[in-house]
Amino acid sequence: MKAMKGITKDILILAVICYVFFMLGNGILNLTNPDEVFYSGTAKEMMQNNTWSVPVLFGKPQFEKPILTYWLMRFGFEAFGISNFSARIFPAVFGFLGVIGAYLFAYAAWRQRKKAFLRALILAGSGFYIGMARTVFTDMIFSVFVTLALVAFYAGYLKPKAKNTGIILFFVFSGLAVLAKGPLGIMIPAFAVWLFLIFKKDFKFILAPVSALGLLVFLVIAVPWYVLMIKDYGSAFIQEFFYNDHVRRLLEAEHPSNDTWYFYPATAVACMAPWTLFVLASLGRFFRDFKNKVSSPENLFLLCWISSVFLAFQFAHSKLVSYILPMFPAMAILTGDYIYDKLNSNLGPVFIFAGCAVIQRQ
Repeated sequence: MKAMKGITKDILILAVICYVFFMLGNGILNLTNPDEVFYSGTAKEMMQNNTWSVPVLFGKPQFEKPILTYWLMRFGFEAFGISNFSARIFPAVFGFLGVIGAYLFAYAAWRQRKKAFLRALILAGSGFYIGMARTVFTDMIFSVFVTLALVAFYAGYLKPKAKNTGIILFFVFSGLAVLAKGPLGIMIPAFAVWLFLIFKKDFKFILAPVSALGLLVFLVIAVPWYVLMIKDYGSAFIQEFFYNDHVRRLLEAEHPSNDTWYFYPATAVACMAPWTLFVLASLGRFFRDFKNKVSSPENLFLLCWISSVFLAFQFAHSKLVSYILPMFPAMAILTGDYIYDKLNSNLGPVFIFAGCAVIQRQ
């Protein structure tokens, strides 16, 4: 009971911090990015045309992204009216859910509230994560569903009594990720889990009857909308969504200057600002102590998590920082481990976010 009260207290504090970082003032800021205007305009027309199944812009169906983000934006418009604030409300809410996902993973894995809180705070205070939580893109929603899928799986892996629930939720969140952005919604979390179980030599964990049920749930969530689109629009949908938005981006660079081997490693670290130096230090320590670190299942899982996201996008020629947003929670968790150890050592001052004072007062 005491532990639950402490966790509730932490989550309430994180909720206030996330409100300030992700939502406060969103009604003042105009939708300036062309993608923000594109997505919000589509949801607005769907509401005006009273359609829930087909994204519509300028009176014509458009198939660049799946339906889930438009549904959420329409819910926001229906609840709060059409405004900049309501357009941005769900990216902000999902940004908060991602922070809570990082907190719950860290607490479940290490059973230390202060360390879990710090790790979640690092994610909430990362510059790029804040920007994505305030921007009308599909990436934050997709990223959080991937995060929640991996957190659910690992919670089920840690506790045998939670195995069935964890596996079912893994497939539920993966199905929602597919509805948010496409097939990568199952490919990334499934690859992370596959890598982890291979390294642990425990693949039999997933070869259980509940996995068949989970797969069925996944298919029920993820597949019907795609079947409907292919049935009604055929090659037009396949060409735009599957080829243009997925295959072509593997083969062609939309932003040639980004198409370098070091783009994702460099930008991932830089976009964790103001924690960038600590990210570098934590990664340096992790790989220096690689053998000891990967012997810990928690750190091994984080490594598989980061690797699955990185490998999913590294070899595609079209590269954008927003694509690798799903690795940021795992990077924040690793960085928090390093900073926490320094805060509790006598090795010298550590200059970190002022919010960390909250941790020392708990």
